[in-house]
Amino acid sequence: MNRFLVEVRNLSKDYNGHKAVDDISFFIKEGEVFALLGPNGAGKTTTLECLEGLIKPTKGEILIDNKSVSNNLNHIRKVMGVQLQSSALPKDMKVSEAIKLFTGYHNVGLPHNILERFKLTEHMNKCYGSLSVGQQRKVVLAIAIAHKPKLLILDEPTAGLDVVTRIELHKIIEELKKENTTILLASHDMAEVEKLSDRIGVLVNGKLVKVGSPLEISASMNKGNKIMIKLNEEDIGIKDICCESIKYSGQIEEYHVFYSTDINNMLFTLVNHLKESNNIITDLKVDRPSLEDTFIKLTEQEV
Repeated sequence: MNRFLVEVRNLSKDYNGHKAVDDISFFIKEGEVFALLGPNGAGKTTTLECLEGLIKPTKGEILIDNKSVSNNLNHIRKVMGVQLQSSALPKDMKVSEAIKLFTGYHNVGLPHNILERFKLTEHMNKCYGSLSVGQQRKVVLAIAIAHKPKLLILDEPTAGLDVVTRIELHKIIEELKKENTTILLASHDMAEVEKLSDRIGVLVNGKLVKVGSPLEISASMNKGNKIMIKLNEEDIGIKDICCESIKYSGQIEEYHVFYSTDINNMLFTLVNHLKESNNIITDLKVDRPSLEDTFIKLTEQEV
């Protein structure tokens, strides 16, 4: 069983009496992709900055690789790679200078394979400020993963990237995970989070309101799977198949809408009913609860 690489215990951060982060705890296993979700102002960036050692918590403890962040910053920065939402690299610094500066700090060679995959080799002699937003983010990401960190923190990693580069980044994240790299991801892209994450923590108003796998989170506040059924003939009695695990929600155009927490029982019961009534299904749609729907409900509930 993988050990915890990141341990956050009772973390709080106050700004002039306002709790940006309010007594949160979570743990990330080695080799796991853990995503932080939350609306703007929820405390995601503050939480990441505490983990990165950029700001000091008001209360709580953060351990990375079994070492306290507050007391072991030199070690933490050696085992961590970070891609921030915005970079502070000088605009007149050449790409080659920026990459050599950080690889020199970590005492590693130039990441030629990464530079080629990100199509940065042709931009090495260009100034950072002359690059597009997408190219700048690729430079910062290349710097973040050049030393093969144990922990990679990605804050909105695909913002400003084109589709091809976004796909390439997802591939790299999946490869890093296979190499046992732990990844902490903050993103507003629900599809990205659902695709890449093993577990998710939902932050609202500085509090951690849910932690679980994408499937667990998406199912936690919904009535179950949504089933829409179109029949060959009108069937008033179809409403009578309802039970504890099957709820009838009415009609949308020609479709009868049900919610069921037990899809197998739902379909078995439906088939038996239609067989008895000599009716047939002309169309069937099944939608499981979406992560985005659940996220919106959680946000509204905590406001």
